[in-house]
Amino acid sequence: MAEYKKIYGYDEVLVSDELIQKSDAEIDAAIPDVRAGMIIYNSGYRTVKQRGLDGKWSSVPATGAPGADGKDGADGKSAYEIAKEKNPDVGSEEEWLASLKGKDGTPGAAGKDGATGAAGKDGNSIKSITFIVDAEGKITGGSATLTDESVVQITVQEQG
Repeated sequence: MAEYKKIYGYDEVLVSDELIQKSDAEIDAAIPDVRAGMIIYNSGYRTVKQRGLDGKWSSVPATGAPGADGKDGADGKSAYEIAKEKNPDVGSEEEWLASLKGKDGTPGAAGKDGATGAAGKDGNSIKSITFIVDAEGKITGGSATLTDESVVQITVQEQG
């Protein structure tokens, strides 16, 4: 497999001089994640190929190597420097920063307490339980009598 490295961005790859002269299948095998639209260059950017939607590599005109990075621009003015230009009487930077904080507002009125709700009704408890047992001694059902004298049926399910 030929050595290659990504340049510019995602789909542009620099390959060896030998690889760019190989067949489409050999180029595809040498480049992981090869995809339609990918552009490959060789050293010196003399030969350039692009992979089409049909999966074939076609020669395209070389555009040249990328240019050097530009120089960093000058630092901009701080917000204080701009404020001082607009109004020379803003004071020192510390005074100006302190002036940006507004005064505390007056506290709001205390909220009213809501009325206490009525006490809830007491719930029922189990007063007694009666089980139904089959001939083998297994519990197959039953009922529970509650403190309000209502009866609730008990269903037994076998564990699997």
